[in-house]
Amino acid sequence: MGQNYKKSYMVVWGAIFSLLAYSHLNAQFGPCLGGVYRDTLIPTVAWQTYPCVKGGEYMEFTGIAGRMYTFTYCFAGGINFDDTQITILDGNGNDAGGYADDDCGLGSHVGYWFCPANGPYRVLTSSYYCTTGNICNVLAYKIEPDPTGPGNTCANSYLIPSLPFVASGFGTCGFGYDYSSANACGSQFMNDEDFVFRFNGTAGQCISIFTDNTYTYTGLFLVRGCPNVGGSTCLQAVESAGGNPFITNFTLPTTSTYYIIIDGEGTVFPDCTPFDIEVMNCVAVGQGANCATAFPIPSIPYSQNGFTTCGRGNTYTSAMACGSNYMNGDDFVFSYVSPGNECLSFDVSNTFSYTGVFVFDGCPSAGGTNCIASRGDPSGDPEIRQVNLVAPGTYYFMVSTWPSPQCTPFNLNITHCLPACGMNPNASDLCTSATPVSLAMGDTVCGTANFFFTPDVSVDLDNDFCGSIENNSWFGFVADSTQMTIRVDVPDCMSGFGLQVELFQTSDCNTFTPVSNCWNPQYQTSGVLQATGLTVGQTYYAMIDGYAGDDCEFLFIRIGNGPLPVTWGSISATPIGKTVQVDWSTTQEQNVRGFHIQRGFQETGGLDGLRWQNVGYVEGLGDTETGRSYSFDDIPPYDGATWYYRIQEVDIDGVSDFSEIVELQLSGPAISELRGVYPVPASSEVNIRYYAAAPGNVRLAIMDVQGRIVDQMDAEAVEVGTGMLTVNTSGYANGSYFFVLAIGKELIKHRFEVLQ
Repeated sequence: MGQNYKKSYMVVWGAIFSLLAYSHLNAQFGPCLGGVYRDTLIPTVAWQTYPCVKGGEYMEFTGIAGRMYTFTYCFAGGINFDDTQITILDGNGNDAGGYADDDCGLGSHVGYWFCPANGPYRVLTSSYYCTTGNICNVLAYKIEPDPTGPGNTCANSYLIPSLPFVASGFGTCGFGYDYSSANACGSQFMNDEDFVFRFNGTAGQCISIFTDNTYTYTGLFLVRGCPNVGGSTCLQAVESAGGNPFITNFTLPTTSTYYIIIDGEGTVFPDCTPFDIEVMNCVAVGQGANCATAFPIPSIPYSQNGFTTCGRGNTYTSAMACGSNYMNGDDFVFSYVSPGNECLSFDVSNTFSYTGVFVFDGCPSAGGTNCIASRGDPSGDPEIRQVNLVAPGTYYFMVSTWPSPQCTPFNLNITHCLPACGMNPNASDLCTSATPVSLAMGDTVCGTANFFFTPDVSVDLDNDFCGSIENNSWFGFVADSTQMTIRVDVPDCMSGFGLQVELFQTSDCNTFTPVSNCWNPQYQTSGVLQATGLTVGQTYYAMIDGYAGDDCEFLFIRIGNGPLPVTWGSISATPIGKTVQVDWSTTQEQNVRGFHIQRGFQETGGLDGLRWQNVGYVEGLGDTETGRSYSFDDIPPYDGATWYYRIQEVDIDGVSDFSEIVELQLSGPAISELRGVYPVPASSEVNIRYYAAAPGNVRLAIMDVQGRIVDQMDAEAVEVGTGMLTVNTSGYANGSYFFVLAIGKELIKHRFEVLQ
């Protein structure tokens, strides 16, 4: 986007800015009441997220008297794609004293709701004006720490026994206003509630302190001696308006007792904050810059936060082993001495975009060095599973970037590979060498649908399978019954698309006969395979493939020989005005808890697959041998496009089965609409999703809170339907911004936050 604005253009957009009053912000329309049940939450002191909550749905939880809870669409993984409100209700649906509307842009945040009594409660999400909605939002939630525990004063401080110290789920709420700007450090950021750690440090020791998942306007203080005691010394005081303050490479002056205090600015709501913390010994300046100064990894598993490639230099490039463009930024190099015959998994997190991770059996620039494994991810946070270190010796691991960015912070976690249950070998890349396993009653089989696997296909397999094949792998097993029921748990996927699995009979790995249902949910979830017509003593094959090439961990559990919980009848989706009536039937049900109604759309610009979201829930009505009919009315948010519907049955023990998919085309609404703004807050970029009701030009202007234009996008012709604009915000200062989106003659104004 250019920065050369014509004066007349600025005047026009300035006039638009002043004429379009945004009375929506900070409006109060609640508390909201009612809603339909979606699921049950069990809050813990560590942040958790629930991936798809829509307006008009509530989540149940059991409250503990005297404890505080936080529910948010703004922080710690919470994301709003809709204009949200949050209300806390009691178990009967009455207002329980917690409500928020737009207190973080268009996402809402109920922080430190005080539970008045033990019992059931509901957290209700509503759209604007307490209405229902059809857009998925991600809810983050937690219970705050018990304020009677250690951490409220120096005398009752939380002891850090040794370094590195890594812990999550802390908070300052309820821990009191014990220290202030009148004490050592003299900072305004000491005037909220505070949490106190202590540790015994030695002279010359170098430490770094990192915090995460805090709110804005948070302070971090390192003090020798308690702050309110005469003679105490403030060694470091970090005031962070954007939150997550940190201290790096600080050398302790003496052997003494030191206090770390987390606090907040005294005039900004709220008066307290959650936080995670890590205290570690320093990474020496220059360490990790190359193989000669590689950071040693002593043993596996290994986990440590607070690394950075910045300032280490671009020693190794795409001209060397691995040959990846993700090696052309600054590098950080680790060394590790392996005993051999070792399988490792790498998780690199808290990075910027366009980050890569690499594994070498020698220094990348040395002749004869092999690239053992590599992965670059344009979204950052790359992972690699199933890296086999066959020979004993020294290996090098590297984190780098594809400029831009030139460098990135990162956290590193290295573990031994799954499986841990049964210790069976992983599935084979080829049908002809399928890994033999036992699937007798109660047996478990673990593995990973690794993205390194190559497609193993035949014309017959392509015709029989229920999806395209990208990275399939194979197990072989001997049937001990004519029917086998296998539960498939999928705990972790890199892309969230999930697995597609089917059981086959084959004698030559070229001609295949299906013997089970083809399970293909098209997102990460658990389910059931039901094999029938088997011959006892014959070998059959389980084929596991990552949907759209996803890389997922999985667990097979033999749970029985009986039928699936539900036998499907028909499913249809019929447009009636602006509503779609979804009807489905079953011919038998057993142990069915209920049915999620799911709407899908073909994702553009990404992997080839459907993205699904839950739009409703209908309770099951008990076991039946004759089946039942069900119906649900849905109001699709994105019109003017092809939509897909299916039903997800949820068993009482949590596994799922899916109906067939139906497809329909809907006409669009009469006016253009804003569909979502994310992430919230923005850092390196902000995405603006919209619906255009008619062909025309789309323009965008971004302004600061004084109404000054800071960015713009010139006219771009669009057709009817949904579209996306992506704005690079990496050069923006932290704070609030507005944009005006012109779609033809229609104008839409919205506020968003930037937090680098």
